Amino acid sequence: MRTFALLVLSNVVIGGLGVAQTGTYTTFGAGCKGSNAKVVSIVNVGVPTIGKSFRVEVRDALPNSAAALITGASITKWLTASLPMDLTIFGAPGCKLYVSFDALSPTPTGPKGVGTLTASLPNVAALVGLVFHQQYFVLDLKANALAFVFTGGATGKVGK
Repeated sequence: MRTFALLVLSNVVIGGLGVAQTGTYTTFGAGCKGSNAKVVSIVNVGVPTIGKSFRVEVRDALPNSAAALITGASITKWLTASLPMDLTIFGAPGCKLYVSFDALSPTPTGPKGVGTLTASLPNVAALVGLVFHQQYFVLDLKANALAFVFTGGATGKVGK
C-alpha cells in the first residue's frame, strides 16, 4: 500500500477555508482501450477528508503492469499546452491527457488488472477546500505506439 500526500499541492490551490465542506471526488472524460480490449478507468473508494484515508484505483488495466497516478492542479493547462491534450500525435489514438503532470505516484496493477493507491490525509484544517485533479496511465506495449493507455480524469476536493 502506498500513501499519497496532498501536501504537494497545498501551496497551489486552496479555497473555501473555514467553511464546513464534504469531500468530493468526481470523474470526467473517457479512458482509452488497452490491448485487453477494455477501457481503463479511474475509480475512488471514499472521498478526500482530512484525518481519513480514501483510495484511488485504476481498473480494467493489464494484469501485473506498471501504472502511475498523475496528480495536478489544473485541467486546462500543463506548461504551455492546453488540456485536455489529444495523445494521437504521440501514437495513442483515442487517449487524452486531462490533468497537469505535477506529481506522480507509481501504482502497479495486480493479477486482476487493478492498481490501488491509498491516500491518507493529515488532520490539517488548511487542506479543507483543496482542489486537485488525477488521472492514471498504464504501460501496455501492445495497445498503441506510445505503449501507454490513460484513464479519464477525476477532480477531488478535500472535506472535513
